[in-house]
Amino acid sequence: MSDRETADPWLEPLVESVTRHGRQGGFVIDLGQYRPDLARYIAHIIGISFFDYRVEVMSVLGWAAHTVTLRELTETLMQRAVEGGLVAFNVEALLATKSGPSRCRWLREFLDTGFPHAVILPLSIYGAVVDRPHPRLCQVAPDRLPPQSLVNRLAL
Repeated sequence: MSDRETADPWLEPLVESVTRHGRQGGFVIDLGQYRPDLARYIAHIIGISFFDYRVEVMSVLGWAAHTVTLRELTETLMQRAVEGGLVAFNVEALLATKSGPSRCRWLREFLDTGFPHAVILPLSIYGAVVDRPHPRLCQVAPDRLPPQSLVNRLAL
């Protein structure tokens, strides 16, 4: 964790899970909402980098972005995780182009992948399809999330 003494209550289960697992491996936080502000906040609090997959990988490919395989996604995350921990945001943009069974299988495999540093996926849509219970899955009730300011919404 970064220099902050404690995380917000909604984030404590994720921080505890990441710490308990030695800051290694894949983690999912099911936010149930699209919250770029919280994804950046998670990276800041845990002291890892923020990686916007849709912006940094998919947008470069344009109309061919849907051709990226889930195996390639895992390889990209592994390469990034060698350098350090990361919050991998907007991975759902690629997951949305895949079949339901493929998404479910990939999420199961992601949680069992031995990344050398923590890789955290904040999910807004597909968090509900992750097998429960799982020690690397944290679900946050929508009423526990901090409110998003109008200025923040307009900026993102």
